[in-house]
This record gives sequence, structure tokens and C-alpha cells, in this order.
Amino acid sequence: MSEPDKKGDIPDESAGKGIPNGGNAAKSKEDFELASIYVSDAQYNRNIYFDTSPQAVRLYLRYNHWIPKVLLLFFIVVDLSLAIFEEPAVFLLPVACTMLVELLCLLVFALRLTHYAKVIPRDKFWKDPKNICIIVTLA
Repeated sequence: MSEPDKKGDIPDESAGKGIPNGGNAAKSKEDFELASIYVSDAQYNRNIYFDTSPQAVRLYLRYNHWIPKVLLLFFIVVDLSLAIFEEPAVFLLPVACTMLVELLCLLVFALRLTHYAKVIPRDKFWKDPKNICIIVTLA
């Protein structure tokens, strides 16, 4: 092949502004985030049906981040440890104090469930028995 023919096969850099195949930068980032979610779900054996809109993808990435998981586990431990400080226990605290801590824990659990409800489609959320059990337990 001659040199001018090779030059004609390569797309002009101004056509895609440095993005492969002349794609859209925002769309490319969204596709990359969606692909990373699929790979992560396969790696950790998660089977969550979620919406693939850009907002739902961002919410899903925040939902599966390690900080909310650690916070949830912390509040579960705090909620379970309240048994040490209630009536037939060794260390008694005022009832109002333990009630406020328990209400804070319930608020965190409800916020986590609400976040999950925004990630997946509404009809899938209400058909999942796990979510209904959590709602009944919180109520």
C-alpha cells in the first residue's frame, strides 16, 4: 500500500476529538461504568436486576461502594449491642438514650432500603419477598 492510502484509513483526530471511533465522551464513560458493573456483578456473584439509565448506574455504584456497606454493618452491630444496655442487662442506660440510638439505626436501615429501591425498577422491588420482609420488620 502506498503512504496516502494508509493515511486515508485512519480517522481524523478532530472527528472524534481523541475519542476512539469518534464516540461521545459522556456516552463512553457511561458505557464503561455499566460494563464495570456487569464485570463486578459476575465476579462477586451478584444477581441484581437494575435499570441501565445513567442515574441508576451512578446510584448502583454508590449502593455497592464499600463505605455504605461498612456503615450498614456498623449500625447492625450497634442495634444488636443495645441488648447490653436495656432492662435486664448489666449496664443500664436511660430508655430515651437507647430509643434514640435504635431510631437512628432504623433510619439508616430505611435509607439503605430506599436507596436500593431507587436502583432497581419499581415492579421488581415490590415482587422481591426479601424487600417485603425488610419493610415488615422495619414497620
